[in-house]
Amino acid sequence: MDQIGPIPLTAYATAYHRMLETQSDTPLIVDPYAELLVKSIDPKNHSFSFQRRGYTIVRTHFMDLRICLWLSTHPTGQLVLLGAGLDTRAYRLECIPSTASIFELDMGDTITYKTDILKEIEPMCQLHRIAVNLTEDTWIEKLETTGLDTSRPILWIMEGLLYYLEQTTARKLLEGIKTLSAVHSALLADICVPGLVGVNFGLFLRYFKWGLSLDEVIDFFAASGWSVRALYADDVDQGRDVGQHGMIFVYSDQLDTTSVDS
Repeated sequence: MDQIGPIPLTAYATAYHRMLETQSDTPLIVDPYAELLVKSIDPKNHSFSFQRRGYTIVRTHFMDLRICLWLSTHPTGQLVLLGAGLDTRAYRLECIPSTASIFELDMGDTITYKTDILKEIEPMCQLHRIAVNLTEDTWIEKLETTGLDTSRPILWIMEGLLYYLEQTTARKLLEGIKTLSAVHSALLADICVPGLVGVNFGLFLRYFKWGLSLDEVIDFFAASGWSVRALYADDVDQGRDVGQHGMIFVYSDQLDTTSVDS
């Protein structure tokens, strides 16, 4: 995967999208910290990918709504961001109560970079950052020893992650988080359709390793113990260009906010 220094270019691009959205006239999400994270890069060499923010912003908005919904009934719950990248929800989501806990897991260079940039900013709640490789078994042990309480509900957030892993690794990851999950735990994720795999174009698509059709998603997650719902991103696109039937949002049953999306 392409990088700028030690940070994946996809992580920079996603943060850059949030910065552009925040600066727009009618932002769907507001992230006042994204600019800090991308101020050192020059996007001109990847202008196409860096400007096309429709999908990443709609996905962030979709997940933000469901994170807030879950926290409204689980104020002492734990958010675990797998492959957190340059995510800033710990600072910008005002619905996060001080009684919650957030765990951000990613490669060491990304963790170090973000920690340094945001070191003067106070998170909404207790925040733990853990340097791990999610393709290795040790991430579960590191998460538990850092303070994850498996007796409390967990919301697992896998935003822009699963299709970058091998499918067998993704399934093992889903099985692993299920073993750690107390009752009322939930998940949020996104999946691509098979037709987007092997598209050797753009910053994001060329790294997609596997996909599922919409009617395969529920069974795939059920095989790892998860009861989920799924819908195409363009069903909740908020008028943004996210493509047609290419990306799928996956979420646990209790995270249905149909009335909010419509």
